[in-house]
Amino acid sequence: ADHGEGFGEHGSDPHARTLYREVTRVPLLFIGPDVTPRRVVESVGMHDIAPTWLDLAGIPIPDEMTARSLGRVLFGEPAPAERLVFQENSYSRPRRDAKGVIRGPYHFILDVTNGSSELYDMQRDPEEKKNLVGTGLAAESELRAAILDFLPTTEVPANLSK
Repeated sequence: ADHGEGFGEHGSDPHARTLYREVTRVPLLFIGPDVTPRRVVESVGMHDIAPTWLDLAGIPIPDEMTARSLGRVLFGEPAPAERLVFQENSYSRPRRDAKGVIRGPYHFILDVTNGSSELYDMQRDPEEKKNLVGTGLAAESELRAAILDFLPTTEVPANLSK
C-alpha cells in the first residue's frame, strides 16, 4: 500500500492528507529466496525500496541516492533503530505543507504553513493522541532541528503553498 486511511482519528482531514500513523504506517513485504519471514518494527521509508532492489540485484547504488538498502535487514540483520525517516505531505487540502520525522519511538510533525508542531511517543501512544511538545523531552529539540535541516531540501510549488 502507498498509504493508510484516516477515519476521523485526528479531525476531518480528507483522504490521506495527514502524517499520522493511521495514514503513514503501512505494511512493506518482501518475499524471496533466503528471506526469513519476520516482523521488523523499526521505521523505513518507501524510498528505500529502489536501493533495496538494486542491492539485491547486485547493481551499485548511485551515490546521489539518499535512501538506504534494506537488503541486510531482509536477511536477518537488525534495522537501524535510531535512523531518521522523513515524511512530507505538501499537497494537502486545504493547502497545507506538513513535514514529519521519525526516530526510534518518536514522531515529530511540523506544520510549515502555520508553524505548529506535534511530538508523539509511538510506543506509549500508538494512536498519537497525546502531543508531547513542550514537555521537556530531548527528542523534541533534536527532531525539530532535523526537520529544520530537512526543509531546504524540499520544495512546494508556489501555486500549492500556503
